[in-house]
Amino acid sequence: MTTTPAGRKAEDTAVGCRMRADNDRALAQDEPNVRMRSRLESSATVWAARAALLQRLEEGRDRPADS
Repeated sequence: MTTTPAGRKAEDTAVGCRMRADNDRALAQDEPNVRMRSRLESSATVWAARAALLQRLEEGRDRPADS
């Protein structure tokens, strides 16, 4: 398990999720087994969606609170 300087697991950050998505896409390209390639592509899609969600949450947390 990889943690960030803030002590969060990499998969709990937008950047970490994007890295997982990129890795799964790269693995899918080289995968000769159709079923496994499909699973890796699906996994990449899920990681990318999670990255987008976490990015929105992180951006919202960084905004100043409304008065």
